[in-house]
Amino acid sequence: MHREISHVDQAFHEESNLSLYFLTGLLGLLIGADLWPAFASWLSDTGVSLPTWPREVYGYRLALIAAVLGGARILYTSLESLFEGRIGADLALAIATIAAILFNKPLVAAEVVFIGMVGECLEAITFARTQSAIRKIVEVTPRRCWLLRDGQEHRVFTHELQVGDRVVVKPGGKVPVDGTVIEGRSALDMSPLTGESLPVDVGPGDEVLAGSINQFGSLTIEAARVAEQTVVGRVIELTSKALKDKASIERTADRMARFFLPIVLVLAALTFAVGLYLNYGGEGERTFFAAARKAIDPTLAVLVVACPCALILATPAAIIAALGRLAGTGVLIKGGVCPGTARFCVTHRFRQDRNADRRKARTRRHRRVR
Repeated sequence: MHREISHVDQAFHEESNLSLYFLTGLLGLLIGADLWPAFASWLSDTGVSLPTWPREVYGYRLALIAAVLGGARILYTSLESLFEGRIGADLALAIATIAAILFNKPLVAAEVVFIGMVGECLEAITFARTQSAIRKIVEVTPRRCWLLRDGQEHRVFTHELQVGDRVVVKPGGKVPVDGTVIEGRSALDMSPLTGESLPVDVGPGDEVLAGSINQFGSLTIEAARVAEQTVVGRVIELTSKALKDKASIERTADRMARFFLPIVLVLAALTFAVGLYLNYGGEGERTFFAAARKAIDPTLAVLVVACPCALILATPAAIIAALGRLAGTGVLIKGGVCPGTARFCVTHRFRQDRNADRRKARTRRHRRVR
């Protein structure tokens, strides 16, 4: 559970979730197979006859097998987090599952586990879509380019370029570096970086950014910034950091997680104690164990209802999904904290940097003229 812990650390690392999807599907099939005989029996009362099968395999109920398979995974992850000093709602889910199994409620345990696994699958899908949208940013720059050396063009990888190298960008190609045009004239589509809707005409002396698309003529560019030093390189770096940064509401959710489980356990214990008090003795002279079995149902209800904590599970997923959605539409935000000012917009920040570089270049040229 808590997919944000692993996904945020490696924003561009693609993690396979096939095992999670397979286990969730298997649990759903086992629960469906356990419920089918009762459903078929109910339909038979209306005159509809359907094939059926026993609900047990080698003496074990199908719902119990599903609860044990899914519960073992949830128990392992919750104990692993507990040993690392993290307390979350998944531990309450594990406790509810174990309690349901011990009190012979296998279907309840299986349903609790299945709901938790479905929620984890939805989170995994959300993170996968976010990563896919953000990964498209990397595709803005070309992997290979034409390096001009001794008057000859050589095909090299972009990461091999150094400051001062001259590259040739042909019509339809992408600019691999931030630099200055030395030869040629053309129009550059800079919309992937700046959002400018119209191509910008460039010629000798003009500065260009990596990731721009050359429209017409061939350009010879002298590299001023390469690799992660380019504007698009810093965009990628800041976007990955944005996933690691936590917004204020997300930090509040993390703080609340430490108090959430103890409060839930105390409420469950109080529910069990009140149920035991109300059912022990009295009419029918119920024994202690009979009263305990009566009190366990509302206790399990408290644990189960408290497990899908929207504040703890949904807040990080919502923030990262929003960042990924914005990235997919070309809007890049530095972090989850955004008070509504443009200074947190990555594109706006790099426009300011570009304008500052241009002012410095004009100042240097003016000094040379003097």
